[in-house]
Amino acid sequence: MSDSIEIKVNGLEQLYANLANFSDKEVLAATRDGLQAVGDLWADAARDLAPDGDSGMLKASIGHVVKMSPSKGWGVVRVGPMFGLGKVKPNDRTSDPAIYGAFVEWGHRVVIKAVTWLGTTKYKQHRKDGVDVVVPGKRFLTPVFDTMSETAIDTFIATVKARLGL
Repeated sequence: MSDSIEIKVNGLEQLYANLANFSDKEVLAATRDGLQAVGDLWADAARDLAPDGDSGMLKASIGHVVKMSPSKGWGVVRVGPMFGLGKVKPNDRTSDPAIYGAFVEWGHRVVIKAVTWLGTTKYKQHRKDGVDVVVPGKRFLTPVFDTMSETAIDTFIATVKARLGL
């Protein structure tokens, strides 16, 4: 079994020929717009799949950020729960959806807080009948990326073409 994934894209010669007609600034702006469109698409789909929860903060915190490095020739869009969105308890970063969103997505073991007879606090694994208590994950990001990759590529291409007038 192979440890790599190979993706073959045909028609790059024509793409490079078309991009040569535009300035670097125009190509960069079109790329950023394409990534923004993909981020909007994925974030909306992730919000639809995210569990409501008690407060709704997880669903409300899902967004996207586009980062570009023109000098290194890459751009990326990151989608998921964002830091600082929603009502977060003061001085408690664990209540931020960007932190607990990973536990919702992937699941977690239940940990209980115990106070020792000396008054110190320690945390221990919660067990029931000798078995760890586990909360299963509720996938809301993984299915979006798995099922919408072709749509994302089409959205990116259409946005770049529209921006450059191709």
